[in-house]
Amino acid sequence: MNSKKVAQTIQQAREWAKAEYDAKTKGLNFTKDFYTRQEALMSDPLATVGERAMAWILRRSWGEYRLYAIKEDGEPAHQSDCAKQLGIDKRRVSHAVAYYQKRGYLEKRGKLLYPAISPVLASPPSDDDKKSGEYRTFLEEWKVAYSSDFEEEKVLRSRLKEIIKVRLSLYKKSKTPAKSAGASLLEIKKSNSETGGRAVISPFEADNQRHQKAPANPPVDEVGVIPAPAAADLVFSEIARMQRVHPNTPFSTPAIDKNNPGDAALVRRILHELGPRQDGRFDEQHLVGYFVHISAQFKGFTLGGARKAARDPSSPTGPKSVALLVNWAQDYARIAGRGGAP
Repeated sequence: MNSKKVAQTIQQAREWAKAEYDAKTKGLNFTKDFYTRQEALMSDPLATVGERAMAWILRRSWGEYRLYAIKEDGEPAHQSDCAKQLGIDKRRVSHAVAYYQKRGYLEKRGKLLYPAISPVLASPPSDDDKKSGEYRTFLEEWKVAYSSDFEEEKVLRSRLKEIIKVRLSLYKKSKTPAKSAGASLLEIKKSNSETGGRAVISPFEADNQRHQKAPANPPVDEVGVIPAPAAADLVFSEIARMQRVHPNTPFSTPAIDKNNPGDAALVRRILHELGPRQDGRFDEQHLVGYFVHISAQFKGFTLGGARKAARDPSSPTGPKSVALLVNWAQDYARIAGRGGAP
């Protein structure tokens, strides 16, 4: 076949594809879009992979008056072409295409990329699909659309890991007294008189003694227990994080500053309301619970999981300054059965 016949064949294929598009879309209403807008979305680094890939598919299909995506020469365009032009890993493009096909926004026609003219939406991924490519694509989109929730989730997950680590450490410590359980009280007393050490007691006895009176000696190191300065640093850092997550609100202005006497007094008041231990130190898990309580207030949940009006800083009933955190410290202390002296 000579070059002239090849050109005629290509032209005929293009005309047939255009006629097929016209026939399928005849009489349908549509919203005009522009190449410049689609191309801007295709190259937007803040858009999700799914948004960029779909913009590319629409530009290369309906934007060329075709039912499926084509390349500049009129040949069908595939996922690899999308990945190459957008500079995205082809596996992520594949995940996005699979997601949109399952949801109903793309038709499954071999390697051709067919946007659905009349999508029939399927259900979102179930719990069994959470490790699938579709869910990963959705997760990437969620992280962008709900960035403040994503940041909050990361903080809570980090705190949860710390709590689990503390719990495992306390469990290991609780196993130590069991090894000495066979020794008589006389042997333990004799051993301590010779070494100058204290008798081994259970964690429950130690906790009771700790809350009865403050020890005469300086407090020993305990996992999950932090001194007042470290507790203050933790509260400062968490308030600063919340202000960053909710910018351009009265709650975030002015930014909290540990060198500001007023802010330092505020943090001391919060810690007082939460309640220190008898030795003046703080249980880190108790502080983390307070921050979870604040998060629940922002999202509109009680600690029991019931729904209520959200009170995030951007809502009408949300905190207009960090001073409200003192009241929430009082509320949480009541819930937890703790709190400072009036």
